[in-house]
Amino acid sequence: MALTFKRNPNWFEPGKPYIDGVKIAIVPDLAQRYAQFTAGNLDVVGVLQEDLETMQRQNPKAERIQNVGNGNGIMYYPLGDPASPFQDIRVRQAISLAVDRAAYGKIYYGDKYIRTFNVTPDFGKWVITWEELGAETQQWYNYDLPRAKRLMEEAGGARISVKMIYPVGNPAEPLLRNQSETVYNMLTALPWKVTYVPVDYTRDWVGGGKGYQYAGLPPDTMAWWGLAVRTTVDEHLSGWWYSKSTTNMSRLNDPKLDAMIDKARTLLNEEEQLKAYKEVQKYILDNVYCLCGMVNGLGYTLVQPRVRNFTLGDGFGPGPNVWGKLWLAS
Repeated sequence: MALTFKRNPNWFEPGKPYIDGVKIAIVPDLAQRYAQFTAGNLDVVGVLQEDLETMQRQNPKAERIQNVGNGNGIMYYPLGDPASPFQDIRVRQAISLAVDRAAYGKIYYGDKYIRTFNVTPDFGKWVITWEELGAETQQWYNYDLPRAKRLMEEAGGARISVKMIYPVGNPAEPLLRNQSETVYNMLTALPWKVTYVPVDYTRDWVGGGKGYQYAGLPPDTMAWWGLAVRTTVDEHLSGWWYSKSTTNMSRLNDPKLDAMIDKARTLLNEEEQLKAYKEVQKYILDNVYCLCGMVNGLGYTLVQPRVRNFTLGDGFGPGPNVWGKLWLAS
């Protein structure tokens, strides 16, 4: 199974694209993708950090491109239903404090990582940094299991029974699934009942626009997911958190947050707008509206030597941003 794209002969840049077309093979299994690349049947492959040394040894002539990954795992809560235990900020704080992000970073990134929150790091200065948060906010994103247990007990953890769902078969596997299992194991240390429930990505998560991603989450269910690709910082913040957004999976309805986003959209001065959007990010973090602040490591891409001038682009415009600039060596 594959997607095939053909060169546009009327492209506005004379002489481009240099190639006649692109065929994207759909290979769900990561090991099979690695094998096909090593056999020369794929020109480009993404490589996990733990597999990089082996893949480079097997493909010594391949070009290696590395960059900071575009976000990491994040847990969304049902925040629109008064019956949800996640309405209690102590529950959300306890979950965040129970996750050992340093151990997580050692497992998956060999201690080479940055913190990521609600906006993917490719937005540069528009992304709030760990240092900008201040101690009052940072406290909720550092590991402190004894405090986490106390908060959960105060919130009535003995009576709380929840599910942690994960969409199996999504494009970010196996990394996202492995990380979900790590986080789940950390959360079992809390004094509550939590059950790990894999759901089918196509049938249950997407569901033709009616799955969890669009219909929202049941009041007793939290979902491990990732930061989707967006074109602006506003799309990240309003898309996931604005009360009227159709992609607000948590169904959060916070008038103060809505007002902050509305204000940021009206600002024309870039510095004022930058400040406003960072205030929005900090507000979300202060209220611990999701489990984030997870560590994010380097991403690696291997490219066959025949492919020249390959650059990493965004997921919205690979045609002009990636394919339109490369050529093949004869």
